[in-house]
Amino acid sequence: MTKNLEEMRRLFPACVTEAKDEDGEVRLAVDFDLLRQELSDHLVEGQQERYQLGWPGKRQALLAANQPIRKTLRPCEAESVNFETTQNLFIEGDNLEALKLLAPTYAGKVKFIYIDPPYNTGKDFIYKDKFTTAKTTYEEETKARDEEGRLIANLDSGGRFHSNWLSMIYPRLKLARNLLAENGAIFISIDDHEQHNLRKLCDEIFGSCNFIAQIVRKSGVAPRQDAEFFATEHDYVFCYAKNMDTFQINLEPAKNLDTYTFTDEHEAERGKYKLNKLDRGTKQWSASLRYPITAPDGNKIWPGGREDNTRWIWTWSEPKFQ
Repeated sequence: MTKNLEEMRRLFPACVTEAKDEDGEVRLAVDFDLLRQELSDHLVEGQQERYQLGWPGKRQALLAANQPIRKTLRPCEAESVNFETTQNLFIEGDNLEALKLLAPTYAGKVKFIYIDPPYNTGKDFIYKDKFTTAKTTYEEETKARDEEGRLIANLDSGGRFHSNWLSMIYPRLKLARNLLAENGAIFISIDDHEQHNLRKLCDEIFGSCNFIAQIVRKSGVAPRQDAEFFATEHDYVFCYAKNMDTFQINLEPAKNLDTYTFTDEHEAERGKYKLNKLDRGTKQWSASLRYPITAPDGNKIWPGGREDNTRWIWTWSEPKFQ
């Protein structure tokens, strides 16, 4: 990859895509149609075959991210706590507008963003905006009606709801990326309704090379007992870095350090250590984890203390123990 292409990918990840060259080989290339739109505050027409995530209304959604805003933030001192000294800021209003208002002050300075957008389950998401594709236009573009005007496709499963959701989240993620510092990261909650679309969208906005993890999170909501197939009790958190080369996670130090009381010749580089039991009780029999260990005095030691105590096994197999 040339330096120019590397810099383009850093500044505009969405504009570096896959396309065939004159020899028919698939290579990384600059999507100049999308780059023109990125650099413009009005709608730019033009399309060519490329690898990308597309939906009706995408160009209008990108335009919404680039359009300037003529609003300002107004402080509410009467509703504030410690207004003059607090280091916290709570903004009430449309988050697309708020992101634009934050940009002049906080662009490139935010280390951590967490968002919990609507999951688009059909119950928690109603989105209408001037850049959302009109229903009739959508039906024409997706050929949802035949020549006589009869509806021939199920719009709910055919993508209209997905298109609405993508048009909502796209400009907000674009603006959120602009706020991130070079060593910053964004964490996004989502469930199965849109996680597949969110992954593709984030790959485009943040760059697939900056994907950190798709974390499975136990939601805390009891699974439905009347579920038709599988009763789930988890959702996901996507994590993307602004720049993987400068991102790092500062993990908390291990807790309960007072239980680590033993030392050896490796203490300087490894610290102290503690002892754990090698055997454990279980209801599942495992022949490979039931064997005698010969002690220095010649006695045979079995897990649980007795050879006939089959409810106990070793944590390690005999080859690993040896």
